[in-house]
Amino acid sequence: MKNPQDLVTIQPELLSMVDRIKLDELDFNALVELGKGVMEVKTYSNWILGKLGDAVSSKYGDIDAYAKAINQNRGVLDQYIYAYRKYTNEDKDFSPDKYYGRVPWGLIQMVASKSNTPGKLLNELVDQGATTIPSGYRAIKEKESGQKVPRKPKINFKWDDKSTKWKIQLRPEDLDLIDWRDIKEQLLTYLGAMD
Repeated sequence: MKNPQDLVTIQPELLSMVDRIKLDELDFNALVELGKGVMEVKTYSNWILGKLGDAVSSKYGDIDAYAKAINQNRGVLDQYIYAYRKYTNEDKDFSPDKYYGRVPWGLIQMVASKSNTPGKLLNELVDQGATTIPSGYRAIKEKESGQKVPRKPKINFKWDDKSTKWKIQLRPEDLDLIDWRDIKEQLLTYLGAMD
């Protein structure tokens, strides 16, 4: 397998290769490299869908028929096109493959919605080590507010068959990260209406 820094092109054949090999025979580092490659194919695929959608939109106007013809949700395709246009408006030669294995599509897409110079902002985030959606979001919020932003609390919803309702599960270490004022007011109003 090539070193990720040496790769110049995305290798879509990686997907079928990974699907055919015995993964339990590979060591952790090999699995990590395969995972990075697969994530890169996903990122690049979304980028190319944005590029194709942009071409269809520019040539034919509406992309409804195109989205339907390729079995893609129109709203999702619009997001891909939006990200593609934001980056290429800043740099016509931009391509996500320069971040091979370090930046997921979600971060690329989020940065496009947060800046008129998304390539510049993405480079800043990568230089800071903010290469996930949550870490990128926190870094952007910290830059905007000038305040330290803690990690996002984890809130899980679990279906309860007995009550046939959703139950909320919180981690005790996350309780101090949440501003409870609005939810307290909402709950008190809701519970009062139940009496």
